[in-house]
Amino acid sequence: MSVFELDLTPGAFRTLAELCRMANREGQCWPSLAQLGDRLGRSCAAVSGYIPELSEEGLIETETQKMANGYNYRLRYRVVFWAAWRKQLSQNTERSVKPTERPLRTQNYNHRNQSPAKAVMDDLVLAWKRCVGRVPYPAFDTWPTDDLLKNSRAVEAQPQIISADIIQSFTEFLEEKGVSGAALSPAARQWLGASFSDSEQVSAFLGALEKIWRPHWANPPSLLQLKRLAKSLPPQNSAAARAKRLASYLKRWEAHSQSLFLASGRAKVAE
Repeated sequence: MSVFELDLTPGAFRTLAELCRMANREGQCWPSLAQLGDRLGRSCAAVSGYIPELSEEGLIETETQKMANGYNYRLRYRVVFWAAWRKQLSQNTERSVKPTERPLRTQNYNHRNQSPAKAVMDDLVLAWKRCVGRVPYPAFDTWPTDDLLKNSRAVEAQPQIISADIIQSFTEFLEEKGVSGAALSPAARQWLGASFSDSEQVSAFLGALEKIWRPHWANPPSLLQLKRLAKSLPPQNSAAARAKRLASYLKRWEAHSQSLFLASGRAKVAE
């Protein structure tokens, strides 16, 4: 069963997406309720209600971590499927590249694997296409389900990635490699913050950097190297573009619903 098929509230769906964005390779992250609430535009009380919902569905696990003196000091979240998904992603990548064709330079790298968020959005777009069929605007061949409407609205409401998130992701990548994120030049930081519009693009960029990274590198890439790497990546149908398409389907459904309501009113008047 995919995440799209689960009976989650829109708030829980967005919380899961945010935890996936924050998770490390093992699916672990340590955000506070205030941090999650700030990202989701919800109160701490609301976010604390989404966490049990995700736990009951078996999507996340939580653990209260204690200090040596026994005081609680933070809550660890683990997205249950994340580590297995990353492992499968890595295996699929290895199988898709023959040894004699393994890329040594960035121009041969193609980030083809979909993240869970992208797969969900693609499923939503495909479901809307089936509903629309070939009938003229604003009609629908078949009506969208409640789940399709709910999950589409949840995606539409997700906050856009901000420059601080991008720089944080890049800094975490460097620190995993044993390189200080503080050594990243101000010009490189500014360029990173202005060059990506969604987390999928950031993931593709870091995936490409992972491919070419050498263990002996002791410094972050220069601004010129970062630009060359970004230029080598294939163009993507970004998450922002898919979210915009989902919004257009929702507007079409609203227009169709309104036309049905008006037609019903005219019919009653005629009676």
